[in-house]
Amino acid sequence: MVGKDGGVAEGDAHLTNYRENAKFFLIPSTPRTSEVVWNSASTIYKSLGAISTTVPAAKVKASSVLGAMSETYKDVRDLSQPTFKPDALMKMSAEGGAGQILTKAVMISFEPNKSVLNPEYDATIPGTLEEIGKLAGRFGNA
Repeated sequence: MVGKDGGVAEGDAHLTNYRENAKFFLIPSTPRTSEVVWNSASTIYKSLGAISTTVPAAKVKASSVLGAMSETYKDVRDLSQPTFKPDALMKMSAEGGAGQILTKAVMISFEPNKSVLNPEYDATIPGTLEEIGKLAGRFGNA
C-alpha cells in the first residue's frame, strides 16, 4: 500500500519519488544503478537470444531531464530507506517472537584476488554454508 506521503505502508512497495529516481539514475556510486540493472538485463537477454546486440545504457537514459528537476524537488526525501523505529524491537518481543531477529557473524576466507569459494583454500566453507542454511531455515523471512 502507498501511504499518504507516497511512502511504504507496513513494508509494502511504494511509488518511487524524485530522490529515489535521482539516486538510481544519476548517482554512479549507488550499488544498484540503472546502468547496472540495464547491463545485467542486456547480458541475460543476449544470452537467451532475445536480442542480438546490447545497447549502452547511456543511449536510453535521459539524465538531463531528471537532472533539470533537481531544484523543484530539492526537499523530497528518499522514502525507500527504512526509518529507525526505537520501539520496534520491543513490539516484536511482546508479540512472542513474530519478528525474530538472527544475528550471527560468520566468516569465509577467499583466495587473494578471487571471487570463487574454494574449500581447498578455506576448509571451513562447506560447514559454514551448511550452518547458514540451517539457521536460515529456522527463521522466517531469512
